[in-house]
Amino acid sequence: MELNNNLLKNFFLKKYKDAIFSNKHYLVRLKLQNNILSLRDKNKNFRNHVCLSCKYYKNKKLWTNKNILRLYKKFNVHLKLKYTYNNNLFSNTKKETCLQSYLIFLNKIYNSKMFNDFQKLNAILKINDLILIKFFNDYKYLNLVQTNNFFLEHKLIKRILS
Repeated sequence: MELNNNLLKNFFLKKYKDAIFSNKHYLVRLKLQNNILSLRDKNKNFRNHVCLSCKYYKNKKLWTNKNILRLYKKFNVHLKLKYTYNNNLFSNTKKETCLQSYLIFLNKIYNSKMFNDFQKLNAILKINDLILIKFFNDYKYLNLVQTNNFFLEHKLIKRILS
């Protein structure tokens, strides 16, 4: 099943300016998430994925509080992260990072004490939309380090609504 949700793509391309989601939109998004998770559960042969970007984002020295905040701001402005950055967090290339790196970033944001639940949810929703739009096939077939991204989204939504 390929993603055919043009509304989600349009919101993402416009960087969520003037975006209004209805209950119907959320249910379509939830259905897409459940579909991708069921396809992932059915898949028994996952491909391994290791690239320079994965190694860069797995580096523990990168994840200081200052760098987490700067990467968070970069992601919220551009809705993407670059393949690698130099020591001052200026991009080395124009190439976008891989799915694995986004999931590592998502977990760093979620486990950080610097952000409130709304900021965490904002980043998680954007990354999950990115997965549904750009990395749908990768999410199904790659052996990923972390795959709890949809669970974290639902957990935060429940926490905020209660």
